[in-house]
This record gives sequence, structure tokens and C-alpha cells, in this order.
Amino acid sequence: MKNNLKYLKIIPLLLLSIDAYSQDFWALDFPGASTPGIGMSTNDGNFIICYQDSWDAGIKKITVDGTMLWSHQFGDNDHDYPVWVAEIENDEYMFHYRDGDTNGPQDWNSDILVKLSQDGQILASWQIGFVWSAGGLIRASMKYNDSLFVFANNDILKMINDEGETIWETEGRLLDNLTRSIDNHILARKNEHILEFSPMGELLDTLTLTLNDDYFYYPQFQAHDNGYIHAAMRDNSSSLTKELRIVKLDSTGETLWESGHVFDNERAYLNRLVVTPNNEILVTGHLNNEDPKSTYILKYSSGGNELWYREFGCGGRTLPQNFWVAGDDYFLLSSYRLPPDDQGFYAYGMLLMNIDTSGQYSYPVAIDHQPRIAQHLSLQSWPNPFNSQINFKYDIPFDTPAQFRIYSILGETVFELSNEQLSRMKRQVSWEPTQLASGVYIVSLQSSATFIAQKVILIK
Repeated sequence: MKNNLKYLKIIPLLLLSIDAYSQDFWALDFPGASTPGIGMSTNDGNFIICYQDSWDAGIKKITVDGTMLWSHQFGDNDHDYPVWVAEIENDEYMFHYRDGDTNGPQDWNSDILVKLSQDGQILASWQIGFVWSAGGLIRASMKYNDSLFVFANNDILKMINDEGETIWETEGRLLDNLTRSIDNHILARKNEHILEFSPMGELLDTLTLTLNDDYFYYPQFQAHDNGYIHAAMRDNSSSLTKELRIVKLDSTGETLWESGHVFDNERAYLNRLVVTPNNEILVTGHLNNEDPKSTYILKYSSGGNELWYREFGCGGRTLPQNFWVAGDDYFLLSSYRLPPDDQGFYAYGMLLMNIDTSGQYSYPVAIDHQPRIAQHLSLQSWPNPFNSQINFKYDIPFDTPAQFRIYSILGETVFELSNEQLSRMKRQVSWEPTQLASGVYIVSLQSSATFIAQKVILIK
């Protein structure tokens, strides 16, 4: 899929250099989007990109030249988090996101599936059924086929269909890294074991991996031909390097071959292991060099020979978020943060790169941008009037210092939060003025460029 990108229309908060693009590169800007970014190619030749923006889970469908076809935001601004997206029967899409909580990731509430049509209509949505009382949130999930999906939490492995109905569920303690074998069995890793389940959830076999215990960072595995590929990292503190080890195992767990790569960087990370339709192996990750951070891609033959290594960045922090194969093309979705401008403000976004099978790619030699400075603040309060407690919900775009204060009618400060406290509160705060008298109070939210004031009434 090669298309010459002549121009890219994006909102004014981030402007990308037009002349820097070649036919192998797409740059998609989502100002304020934070990790993770999830992507896929669609059957109609477009892309689905999922992301987190302003603490909501977002999903967009775009063309290869960056034109947005439709978009949705899910959640209520409280750490809602995209997990995966898949194309299913009838050219529809299934989107999995995590419903958050204002206290942060430690209080995520549940996992939600949303079914969308090809043109972006919301057809249905379901809570998948895993909550803390039933083993916690989902640890791993996968598309089994065009109408069935498999999920695992701390206690249960279950399959549901594209109508949200449970087909079966079985005990599955602490399973993760789900994949499907060539004979359509469900494979799940549990510590040093691989468990094999039938399509109906029956446990068929448990394989104990005989792997070097030194390699335990970021372990991943995938089905490969008639066996498995396992990848993990280890530290080499004596030489300040990190080593990637890739092992091919047969169906009994015996090692057939080993391969790997030594990174001259003790802060190298493994992000994703992918097996192509012709059993070649691709590994992506990032190198944490403070600033800039860079992304790497490694390709191996089906027999474990390293074919090529590529490393790239944009002059700031470039972190791989999702990697997938479509036909003869590889697609890498990365988040980035550009270096600060002279006022200390950063610009954020995501890059979608199209890479051919030989590892050829290109990217902008320069990125001209404007920092993502707040255009306005927002503040909501409820209930008002109030008796004992009032809640405030606010929005402050990235890297914009702000201060929150409440004044009496005489102008005395009775409550305040610093910029650091506001950032920690994650956009919601409650106030209980137990020692104050009934009356009118003024609430203010202020940055260097904007001031918001609201009147609230305390009635005791």
C-alpha cells in the first residue's frame, strides 16, 4: 500500500512539514493523545486508530492520506483507556476499552465492548462481565475469529460472541498473552507454562517452558508454524547492555533454535512480538535514552536469522504503541513528544509509519510545530446550591500551569490547590467546608492566560 502524501490537513495546534514526507510515511496528529495507541488496517483500505485523549477512550477511522472519516469518544473523562480493536463480520468493528475512575488506573471499573458499523455508527455495547468481584479486570484478550473473542482475567478464561453473549467460561488462573495455534486451539501463557485450550474451553495440555531464568523482562510468546516463539529481555549489568533472546519451541516444549540481539543500551525495552503469515518474526521496542527516546524494529527469518535492524526517532520521545502486518506491508504506530519550545511547552502526537518487508521507511527531517498551549480552561460544579459537599470537574490541557482557589464573599481565600495538586487530582476535586458558614463563595480556576470564576452557594 503505497500512496504519495502531498499534503496533510490537521488542526492548527501542531503543524508538520509537508516537504519532509515520502510515499512510505503517514503522520497523524492527535494533540493531547496519550498512550496507548492501538491501530489496524481495514478491509476497505483505511485505518482505525484508537487512543486516549483528555482521559477518554477515542477511536478514529482515517484514510491513507490522513483524512478523518469518523470518530468517537467513549467514557466520562476519568481515565478511560483503549485496549484493542478488531474487524469482524459484515465489515463491522469491535472496540474494547477500559472504563476508568477519577482516582486513576488503580480504580478502573470494568471492560466495555463497542460494536461499530463500517461508517462509524454505534450498533451495540456491552460490559464484558469482569469486575473486581469476579477476578479483576482483563489481563489478556484476543480476536479468535470474525465473530468470537477470548478474554482472561485473574480467575477466568471466557469466550463471547459479537452479540456480547458468553459462549463458555472456564477456570484460568493468572493467564496472559493469549494467541491462537495453527490448529485453532487457544494458547495462554502463565508464568513459565503455556496452557492449550480447545475451541470450547477444555484444557488439553500444559507445557512447561525450559527457558533461561535470566531472561524474564517483558516476556511474550506467539504461535509459530507447529510450535511457539518466546521472546524476553535480560540485563547484563557488567557491560551495561540489554540482551533480547528469541527461542523457537516445538509443540512439546523442546528448543529448536535460539537467536537474539545485544543492545548497547541498558534501558532497551521489548514492546511487541509479531509473527507474519509466512512465519517471519518481528520485534518492536524502544531505547530509553532520556531525551530523545527512539523506536527499534528487528526482523528475523522463520529459522531465527536476523535479517535487519532499524532505529528511528523524531528528535524527542518516540515510543512504539502498536505494530501489525497487512499483506506485504508493516505498520508501526508510535507516540511522540517533541522537545520543549523556548517557553517550556511540549507538543504531542502519534506517527503511523508504513514499512516495507526490507525495512525501508522514511520520516520527516524536520517538524515545525506550535506548542499545545491551553486555549481555554473548563470548570463544572455540582450540586449548587449544596449542603455539605460540592464537586468540581475541570480540564487543563497538558503542560499548562494553573491554580484553583475558593474565596469568601469578603475576598478571603478559604481553599486552594497548587498546580502540582491539580495534576495529581486527575480533573476532579470535592470540597467539604465543615467549618464555614452558609453563604456565597467564589470558585476560580486560573492559568497565565485564562481566568474562570463561578458562584456557589452553601446552605446549612
